[in-house]
Order: sequence, then C-alpha cells, then structure tokens
Amino acid sequence: MLRVEESLQRLYQYCRENKWAGWDPHDGLNSALYQALPFKRWRVCRLAWIQLVKRCPVNLRPLLGVPRSENPKALALAASGLVRLETAGCKWVIPGNTSDLFERLERLRSPGFEPWCWGYDFAWQNRAFFVPRFAPSSVVTVFAAHAFLDRFDAHGDERDLEKARSACTFLLKHLHRLHESPGKVCFSYTPFDKTAVHNVNFLIGALLARVSATTGDHSLSDWARRTVGFPLSYQAADGSWGYGTTSFHGWIDHFHTCYNLLALDDCRRWLRTDVYDRAIERGLTFYLERLFRPDGLPRPDTRATYPIDIHAVAVALMTLTRFADARPLCRHRREKIIEWTLRCMQDRRGFFYYQRRAHSTVRIPYMRWSQAWMFNALAQVLASDREKDRAAEERS
Repeated sequence: MLRVEESLQRLYQYCRENKWAGWDPHDGLNSALYQALPFKRWRVCRLAWIQLVKRCPVNLRPLLGVPRSENPKALALAASGLVRLETAGCKWVIPGNTSDLFERLERLRSPGFEPWCWGYDFAWQNRAFFVPRFAPSSVVTVFAAHAFLDRFDAHGDERDLEKARSACTFLLKHLHRLHESPGKVCFSYTPFDKTAVHNVNFLIGALLARVSATTGDHSLSDWARRTVGFPLSYQAADGSWGYGTTSFHGWIDHFHTCYNLLALDDCRRWLRTDVYDRAIERGLTFYLERLFRPDGLPRPDTRATYPIDIHAVAVALMTLTRFADARPLCRHRREKIIEWTLRCMQDRRGFFYYQRRAHSTVRIPYMRWSQAWMFNALAQVLASDREKDRAAEERS
C-alpha cells in the first residue's frame, strides 16, 4: 500500500502543477490549424484528422495548435478521487483543492440546457455522429453526477445531491429513447445521436439507481431497472457484451467490459437485489478468462495482446478491487498489475504513459484518458485497502 500512496502523491503533484488541464487522445479537432482548413466540416476529414492525431506516437498537438484544456470528465474523476482520499485520512491532500475542482466542474456545465449536464472539452466525430465541443454527453454527465454524490455522501450538502438529481432529469428528458417497453428502455449516447451503446445504458442505470437509493425516489429505481434491462438482454451466452447493437459495434474490449460490470454491480447494491448476480458472475468469468494476457496484464480486446493502454489498466484496477473478495484471482492479478504499472508506466515526473506497444512506449501525458483515470483508480485501491485494514484491526 505504501508504494501506491507514494505513486499517488507523485501523480497528484504533477496534476496540480498542470492545474488538472491537458491533452486528450480525441482532441484533434481543437487544432487551430484544422479549424483554418476549408474542409473542416466534412465528416470524413474530421474522422481522419482525429485518428491521425490520436494514433501518432509523437505528440503533434503543440505543432497543430491544440491547447491544453480542462476536461469535465477529468475534473469529475479527480474530484471523486480526492473526496475518497480525504475520507480515507490522507493528510497530504491540500485543503481547498477538492472544492476548487468542484467549482471548476460547475463552471464547465454544458450551455443551453436547464438541467445540469456536461460534455467533453473537444468536438468529436465517430462513425455514427458528431458532437460539438462541450455539448452534453450521457457518460460525462454520469461521472460528474457521481462526483457530486461522492461529496454529498462525505459532507451532506443538499446542493450536491440536487445537481445529481438534475443530471437524472437531463438523462430522462433530453436523450433519445431508442427502445421502450415495460421491462426495457434504451437511451442514446447524446441528444444528437440515435446510437444504442451498452455501457452507456449500464452507466445511466447505475446513476439512476444510486440517486433513487439516496433520495427514496422509487420512480428512478424503476427507470434504473428498465435501463439496465436493455443491455442485459444482449449479454452473450459466454457472458460478454459487444460495444453496441449495430453491425460495426460488435467488438468486445477491456475497459467497456469493466464499465458494464462495475455499473451492474452498482445496480445490485443500490437496488438491493440479487437478480443481477448470475449476469455479473458470467460477465466476470468471461472478463477474467478472455481479457487478460498470460502474464496477467490487461488485453485491449479478446484477440490482441498490445497495446497495453493505461485507461484499461486503470479500470482493471477498479474492477479487480471491487471483486477481490468474491474472486481471489482478482486480488492476485491486481497486485501484479500495480507492480508492473508503477514500474513500467509511471514517469519520474509523476504522470503515466499512454500505451505500451509491442516495440515502443507512447509517453504522451494525456490528462483525462491517463492521469485522471489512474488517479481515481489508485485512490480506490488505497481507500479500499485502508478500509480493510481498519476492519481487521476492529475484529482483532
């Protein structure tokens, strides 16, 4: 645990020095050069430019005029991590840092919507749709709402709870409902698309379940059950989930599988039910058997062994920590990943590298994708281990 805390302190110092602002793998459209091009609105050009900037092992962003910026999801992950560390008794968290992150998160809410909601600090184009900069995303909104709920749980400020309730209003009123029946409902990723993505609905369901459990609003628990019911119906016989329902969304990757398992476990806890136990067991078995390399490090998907992506590392640590009591293999594998990651992926300046590829390491210090996720993950590891130590002391 000492090595985890030392790593966290180094990462914390790096992020503070950079004011929790930085680059992102998908921020290519923030390029001043690209915005000056006559074909900047063409879909194929947006896709190609984003992929060019993302896939290049050298950081082209300073040359292309991509600024470091504040990402609401990064701030939410960092704020949640700081709340967790403060609760765990980490005295090295500087007073005022946590409230500063929450204030910045409030300022970065998406414009033009009455309910609280958030989006990314970059415009992004994928194969299915385009989303403008800071336009609301269900995923970013969910993580921001969880951050405010974490602070509410720690300090009891009703204003934090109200923001989370308002975020639920955004999800229920402003997203498209792509399927709706008595037992299932499927929400879109954003108000601007009609794409059915499984991790999105798991994440939305988990937030609705948590707010329902916190407030006693039973209508939200019904929405949570129906929202989770949609991706549950797509779980394959082997326990896996593809990314989405379309023909080009059939892949199975590491970090989205983690999102699904963690969100479904959250629903089990907050809805106080055992109806998801079988789905979690099947999904966890698939995850442990198919999404790790023989050496215990996370695969990117079910077929490849490289790259080892720091984002997958972070959510693997969260998932293995969550299920460590149920599966002894989870704790063993978690310790292996921690040892390797702190030795091979953390720079002496404190930040974590983006990817370890077969013959090279991409050392670009992404803030949301890498630093914020690892900060949150290591905070969960440290807080969980301290809680177990305290419980053991009380029993002895």
